[in-house]
Amino acid sequence: MYKIGFQNFRKFIDFNPIEYRGITLLVGRNNSGKSTIVKALLLINEYFKSGDFSKFHFGDRSIENANIVTFGRAKNASSNVNSIKFFYQFDKFQIDIHLTGNIDNTYANVISLGYFDSENSFKYQIKPIEGLFTYLVSLSSTKKTEIDLKIKNPIG
Repeated sequence: MYKIGFQNFRKFIDFNPIEYRGITLLVGRNNSGKSTIVKALLLINEYFKSGDFSKFHFGDRSIENANIVTFGRAKNASSNVNSIKFFYQFDKFQIDIHLTGNIDNTYANVISLGYFDSENSFKYQIKPIEGLFTYLVSLSSTKKTEIDLKIKNPIG
């Protein structure tokens, strides 16, 4: 099972996660958001391929055709909130990415990157700006263990 969702991205304030599979047809009127879904998937893919989890780029050459280029073009124009959130799920893994930035920059700073493995009941969260890595594991349905690691020289 694959799902994609986002908040404050392009024309959507809150786009609840939708499920898609091997072949998925997106049908709708012009300007209804079909390409926004594809752009979100492309951006998330490029983010993970970059290997730099502190920055989320909008102007990389490989996604030039997405025509987003800056944080200002990616963020919902009518929103007063200066952040974007992406939700992505594949199989048992769920990923949440929370971004903020300057409207003219071709990148956004990653506030947090969360990863949840529902089958093995563990979660980790990276906060690059704060230099914080949190690991949470459920040992049972009632007992959870959380470990916070502070990175000496945070990015930012």
